[in-house]
Amino acid sequence: MAIAAKLLGSKTGVRVILVSLGGFDTHTNQRGTHDALLDQIDRSLAAFQSDLDRRGLIDTTLVATMSEFGRRPLENGSGTDHGSASTALLWGPVKPGVHGDELSLTSLDENDNFVATMMMDEYYATLAEKWFGVDANDVLTTKAKPIEGIVNE
Repeated sequence: MAIAAKLLGSKTGVRVILVSLGGFDTHTNQRGTHDALLDQIDRSLAAFQSDLDRRGLIDTTLVATMSEFGRRPLENGSGTDHGSASTALLWGPVKPGVHGDELSLTSLDENDNFVATMMMDEYYATLAEKWFGVDANDVLTTKAKPIEGIVNE
């Protein structure tokens, strides 16, 4: 994250930086592993925020998280299998709060997965149109509409 802040502050025109953190693909003993990973994310984002603030970039930087899979709500021993719904974090010039409906533990789909209340292509369309100013139809294969009222324009 320190390198990302330095790149953003370098005035080279870099608009997208991908930072990844692996280790979430656990199926057993998730609690300790996920607690440590989430703590690492928390500490990294806090340091990144301080670095961006010091560089005067706090109001012009958007952090968007994503994952290639969600988790099922039901345990299969001491962990959970891959699921069809997940959460995403937008941090920066956005409307604070939770967007979308709360996931229900009592209304699962036929495979015992959470039912997503927002689709990933809508999330991507939001980033494309509301942050980058690019027509989502030019970059997505679906006809997804952006989610209104999340990214400050």
